[in-house]
Amino acid sequence: MSELLTSYQPATILSNDLLGNNIRHMIIAPQAPLPFEAGQFFLVRLRDEKGEYVERSYSAANYSDGKLIEFVIRIEPHGHMSRIIDTLKPGDSMDIKGPFGRFGFGGLPEDFERLVLVAAGVGISPLRSILQKTFQYDDTYPLQLFYGFRTPADYLFQKELESSVESGRLELFICLSEGTQFPGWEQQAGYVTDFFEGRIFEPSPGTHSLICGPPPMVKSTREKLFAMGHERKQVHVEAW
Repeated sequence: MSELLTSYQPATILSNDLLGNNIRHMIIAPQAPLPFEAGQFFLVRLRDEKGEYVERSYSAANYSDGKLIEFVIRIEPHGHMSRIIDTLKPGDSMDIKGPFGRFGFGGLPEDFERLVLVAAGVGISPLRSILQKTFQYDDTYPLQLFYGFRTPADYLFQKELESSVESGRLELFICLSEGTQFPGWEQQAGYVTDFFEGRIFEPSPGTHSLICGPPPMVKSTREKLFAMGHERKQVHVEAW
């Protein structure tokens, strides 16, 4: 195991913009590049107002050579780390360690043929990384993304995702848990599992699914896929 993987190193914050409702899109530059596989996560360490270290894990929301790493972080009112992150500005520093995990390409067999990506909220982070790698390498296997969120303002990376649809690279299904409250979005009202029937790829030896979101969503999505005939070894999860 490399020294960089097992020890923290400093990183500089290049931007920390608001994205959607109480969500930060942060871009950092590690002191030395930290190459990672699409879908992996990093440990982030910061000091709080008492000078004590606070540590959390966040999935990379981009795919790169590790010179720049992006995170998408929901700011929770009572979240110790997220409240610190909400105050950070360009030029500030943080400590970062990693990468870790086998979610994403690290856990897929080489002979997979098509992917179903299922995300809720900021769970889009590692799946965006997977999409970026796919498009950078010009891979042509079929891709579906089922993406659920609360309100239209929570539709993260909308232009980017819809551009991929227009180019024929991605089949995208959007669903809002509060969709009926917003005119024009009624057709998308519901949860991600409500949109599987008649849309999702049929079970097959080469079809793999990657799910990322809060634990209840991950659990219900796994159960739905199993009930539809998808094998357990072909369903990969990351709960946050």
